[in-house]
Amino acid sequence: MIHKYSLNGYKIVLDSNSGAVHLFGDAPFDMLDYLADADVPEHPPETMMDALKDRYDDATLREAYGELRELFQ
Repeated sequence: MIHKYSLNGYKIVLDSNSGAVHLFGDAPFDMLDYLADADVPEHPPETMMDALKDRYDDATLREAYGELRELFQ
């Protein structure tokens, strides 16, 4: 289970299973709203990509999703 919040301009994600605390960038932080706690599929969900395409370019979204996949594996 993860908890995400912003504090003083920092985007913080706490992994309560491992106790790890991560500082996130804007794109991966926003992506967490579209993903289940323990499920980051191999390919980014289209609903997430469509929802975020107006805020971030495709390269940023794909890079951010790759970083999320690494964290969840």
